[in-house]
Amino acid sequence: VPLYHVPGTENLADLLTKEQEIDISKVACNSEWQKGKPWMTMPTDRLPLSPNTNLVLSTKERSALEAECLEKPYLLISHNDAVREQTTHCNSIASVYAALGTIPPPVAPGGEAVHPDVMKREHLVDFIKYGWSRAIRIIAMVIKFTRVLRHRLHREKSEDCMYCASEPDRPVGEYQALAKHAEKLIFTMETEIIKKEWKQDKIRQFVEDNGILYFSGRIDQANPVTIRDIDFDIFLDNTDFQTMLPVVRPTSQLFFAYVFHVHFHVKRHSGIEISVREVMKKMYMPGKFRHVFKRICDDCVKCALIQKKTVELELAKHHYSRTLIAPVFYTAQIDIVYGFTAKPHNNARKTFKLYALVIVCMHTSATNILALESINTQSVVNAIERHAARYGMPAELYVDNGSQLKALDKVQ
Repeated sequence: VPLYHVPGTENLADLLTKEQEIDISKVACNSEWQKGKPWMTMPTDRLPLSPNTNLVLSTKERSALEAECLEKPYLLISHNDAVREQTTHCNSIASVYAALGTIPPPVAPGGEAVHPDVMKREHLVDFIKYGWSRAIRIIAMVIKFTRVLRHRLHREKSEDCMYCASEPDRPVGEYQALAKHAEKLIFTMETEIIKKEWKQDKIRQFVEDNGILYFSGRIDQANPVTIRDIDFDIFLDNTDFQTMLPVVRPTSQLFFAYVFHVHFHVKRHSGIEISVREVMKKMYMPGKFRHVFKRICDDCVKCALIQKKTVELELAKHHYSRTLIAPVFYTAQIDIVYGFTAKPHNNARKTFKLYALVIVCMHTSATNILALESINTQSVVNAIERHAARYGMPAELYVDNGSQLKALDKVQ
């Protein structure tokens, strides 16, 4: 849109934008505010206008102009110019990142620049805020935007451009390809951070390829997992074996975001070990990191409910008293033992039959053996009272089919 300058004395907009005294006569029906200035009815070539580029402002006037006018939207600053300079198509991640790097930092509502600590961000998108899937989708859409811009500026069709090859239809597997490039971009940025923070001795144990640090496992690309001379299908998830895993810091946003993604979307509440194996298929984290999985599982309400239900199912075949926390002999089993011969004293010639009441705690397996002179119900009650005087009266007693023990149910 062409811009022109109008002198302040001929500009009716200054009536509201400039500080001055306003009375009713200036906005009445026959006023210039309603009918306009005389020059507004003149032909275009006779209008008292001058191009905006011809203005010469002093330093004070320029400062007042910048304070009064709105700033140019930052999304329009030199982006189109930068794209037009690149007439050839380029799908490299580095070029996309370079194009995005021209965006200046945002400005606070008050006009002040945002503090550098607030602006410090590891990656293009806050993975903690948006999560793994949504952050990858956002970066993929940004890459798509830059590719579409370059596609529209092609002088000739390019074989490397997916949009040139698939015109006029939408490219097959477009989102999968964009998501793959988005992951390469974030792993490239992660490698740059690792090189700044880690020592060279620690970095040498990894392999760098296309700007990304990889961990090379025992299964390399030269010797993949293969199956030969087997007539049946075996259950082997060899398709999940990764020969090269990108290295990620255990304190990185990528690691935390992907752990939450696995825990809540991929392997839902499957436990620590299953989640660790799933994360290790995507990235490699040197050092200790299992405490992160444990903390997530401990704080997860769904995991607590699943664990509670699992314990209930595992212990369902046991009696509830086996999992009851109570004092010793709170729940006990009793039985009578036969076949003992006793003497009144050591040198006595007379002998008589003696019985024993065995009381076993079902919680602690503690055992108490009490002597019985007979096997009637009263003798059993007397023995239980002697037991209660030392350990307390049991709340529940389990007996066999003996008549003298079954009769305890009628004892008051």
